[in-house]
Amino acid sequence: MISPGDSYGFDALDLAVLHERHSTKWRSYPPDVLPAWVAEMDFGTAPPVAAAIEAAVERGDLGYAVDLVAPDLTEAFCGFAARHWSWEVDAAQVHLLRDTMRGIELWIETFTAPGDGVVVTTPVYYPFLHAISGLGRRVVAVPVLAGAAGWELDLDGLESAFRAGHRLLLLCNPHNPVGRAYPEATLRAVAELAERYDVRVVSDEIHAPLVFSPAVHVPFATLGPEVARRTMTVHSASKAFNLAGLGAAVAVIGNEEDAKRFREISYRHRGPAGILGIEASVAAYHAGDAWLAALVTHLQAVRDHLRAELTERLPEVAWAPHEGTYLAWLDCRALRLTSPQQTFLDRGRVAFNDGAAFGPGGDGFVRLNFGTSRAIVIEIVTRMQAALAVPGDTA
Repeated sequence: MISPGDSYGFDALDLAVLHERHSTKWRSYPPDVLPAWVAEMDFGTAPPVAAAIEAAVERGDLGYAVDLVAPDLTEAFCGFAARHWSWEVDAAQVHLLRDTMRGIELWIETFTAPGDGVVVTTPVYYPFLHAISGLGRRVVAVPVLAGAAGWELDLDGLESAFRAGHRLLLLCNPHNPVGRAYPEATLRAVAELAERYDVRVVSDEIHAPLVFSPAVHVPFATLGPEVARRTMTVHSASKAFNLAGLGAAVAVIGNEEDAKRFREISYRHRGPAGILGIEASVAAYHAGDAWLAALVTHLQAVRDHLRAELTERLPEVAWAPHEGTYLAWLDCRALRLTSPQQTFLDRGRVAFNDGAAFGPGGDGFVRLNFGTSRAIVIEIVTRMQAALAVPGDTA
């Protein structure tokens, strides 16, 4: 099934070929299971990115990255941010990371003490939760609220957490897994609270290139000099360009004092980026816009197709309005299953993420990855339907 204008073959995927992959998505379950869980798309990457990787391999350029700097990547990212979000990033504020989660872990270590609380808006990307608890800090969960436009941040809950003395917020925008690209008014309200209570913000914007019209991505750090001063923004080409296995990311640190402390972290503790990750990211940011635009168009069409399939065939499964990411946050509570994720896996042989892993507010949900073809999405829904046709226990 190839849609008109699909010049990159996004709809022409072969399951047999996908099953030959060695990534965690395709190696974590038996071959009869259709994986629709981890945030890894089923496509390749942009042709300029593939060409850059091939060129690096051809010249044998597989050694260590240069210390902790990558000026080519900094320049490429700054250009990308300006084109896509009108964000004029100061190159001096861009710092190289191995990956976004390493940057978040380092920020938690540097600006909180063991036993401190770190605020997160759950359900949220579960490595946030693991990082907080693994570093001996406490998860302070402020669950999102259901609203007419989709999931909303609980501003009163955030203020309560900040008033209690918690001074670090991990913000995920676009929000994985709930699919919200928060509007400027909401982000300004968060920024005002952060300033009032002197809270630092880590803004994980890794899914920012994957926002669907009419929604737009608003970089948190663009909301004013004071907001930028207390914010570290983390970015990577890994999600939008399907490069999760290559190590490279950037942090934009909004004030020199914080940046100095960051630079003082040792090379080995910080963790180096990889040559291939840097080369791929530079190519993505410089030359991947056409491919990315086609990808976003495809993903929006697949999102709409998935919603139509669920509405017709599984009306008990609810899905709030979705604005960004290729990850659907499906509300299965009406099915009254003890574990929706396990039911779909055991009876339908389709693998999702268990919503409970994403923290408070996640019970009864599953996260479905629709970064694939429409034919595979139809197969996913067919397997969900088959799973529910098998008699079994309910909650």
